[in-house]
Amino acid sequence: MVGKGFLLEINPLPGVSSRGLALLLFALSFAIYSFLVVSHPFPFVFDEGVYSLSVKEFSDNPSTVMPTVTGVHVEWKPPLFTWVYSVFYKLLSGLPVQVETIFRLPSAFFSAINAALVFLLAERMYGRRVGLASSLLFLVNPLTAFSAMTAMMEAFSLTLILATMLCYLRGSRGPGAAFLAMLTLTKWLYVAFPVVFITLYFLRSKELRAILLSFLAVPAALAAYLLLAFLFGSYGNALYNLALDLSRSSPHPDLRSAAFNFIQMTLVTFPLSLVALALLLSKKPDIWEERHILALCAAGFVLLFAGSFIFWYLTPVLPAFAILVAKRAEEFDKGAMLFAAITAFLAMSLSAPLILQGQSDLKDVAIFMKGKQVSFLEPYAHYPIWERVNALYHGTPRSYLLLEQLNSGLLFYRFSDSSDYGDLRAVLSEYNETPSCGGYLVVHRRFLDATQPRYNWSVPGCFTLLWENGYYSVYGTGNSSAGSGNGE
Repeated sequence: MVGKGFLLEINPLPGVSSRGLALLLFALSFAIYSFLVVSHPFPFVFDEGVYSLSVKEFSDNPSTVMPTVTGVHVEWKPPLFTWVYSVFYKLLSGLPVQVETIFRLPSAFFSAINAALVFLLAERMYGRRVGLASSLLFLVNPLTAFSAMTAMMEAFSLTLILATMLCYLRGSRGPGAAFLAMLTLTKWLYVAFPVVFITLYFLRSKELRAILLSFLAVPAALAAYLLLAFLFGSYGNALYNLALDLSRSSPHPDLRSAAFNFIQMTLVTFPLSLVALALLLSKKPDIWEERHILALCAAGFVLLFAGSFIFWYLTPVLPAFAILVAKRAEEFDKGAMLFAAITAFLAMSLSAPLILQGQSDLKDVAIFMKGKQVSFLEPYAHYPIWERVNALYHGTPRSYLLLEQLNSGLLFYRFSDSSDYGDLRAVLSEYNETPSCGGYLVVHRRFLDATQPRYNWSVPGCFTLLWENGYYSVYGTGNSSAGSGNGE
């Protein structure tokens, strides 16, 4: 049943229990990921700014129950992630490290748990050798490194996904349903992955009916979330964002976009997605035996056609790629498997900084804002703008937080020279509102374009133009220092 390839040459550590080996993998993974987080304190990217501010606000005032952003209930996602990470923030906030590191260390912790869970899940299905190889392939993948090094929902969500799968495979439906409910309260659409996996695994089992009934934990958790939003937050925002999540996942059959998304998939999962494809094409798979794994792998490629594809949406299918590659690797020789593992490790080491640190084409504006009270007006909900400005503060003695506009209206971004974000002043407002006179004002030129009626906006008379470049105009008030185009 087992081939004579590389996996047979791995020492399966017969004297170590499955639990002991899982703990060893957790310790190894946590050592690697925490080192990466502590040694790479780059500025916040993608959704990290919003999530971290929400975590800090909730930890400061947990009586709000439903998380807020700048004191406003937004309900972009269910609250469990914020609740859990707030506990970690309370525990870790005294560490002598940069604030970004404090927010990211929980992700390193959950990613290490994920490496152990991948081992336990694969071992349960295909034996210890496949379990060990699956965990190692997962551990060194670039997308795993991204999840471990960012204060976002992917690492924690994947912990809940894997825990759900493992519980059901072990016959523990109660705990499995509980983890499924917790996943619903974190990133609710991700419940599709464990539900499909578990249903296919038990497709011919007498337990299937009871298992399907246990999935009622999902609508029950959604109902609890909406009740909490009604009592403590914004019920309307919660319903709107649930519907928005569904619209983002709807198919968008654009081959050009799908091809671009495939390139992203290849880069962030390298080499697992490519190796999995090659294995599927090189030999007719045993579809029935591998139905649950193949379904998740196929889901990864289906995601390429989603209306709103972001590469970290592939996180839930990454363990399936690793398990499939490890299972099929029994037919390969030692050199091929070692080459794949080494390539994956190198890809992680080289690509993670490239994925996370962004670019610096807003250098003049970013340098100018350093140490000043600045309102920043930007009409686009466009991640790279915030990443590029944030990246310019890498290596400076202070941390700066940028949020992105995700709802209708503007965020007026206020910056202060603070090592945490306690002095941040950001106000959700409509287009016809203006920032208070004082400090500095940075305006995207689109706001001043009379041909764009939606954004046509007048600078308050208390501000005087200091300098401008191709995209931004920088203003000061009478009590502001002049400043210059090079930010000095």
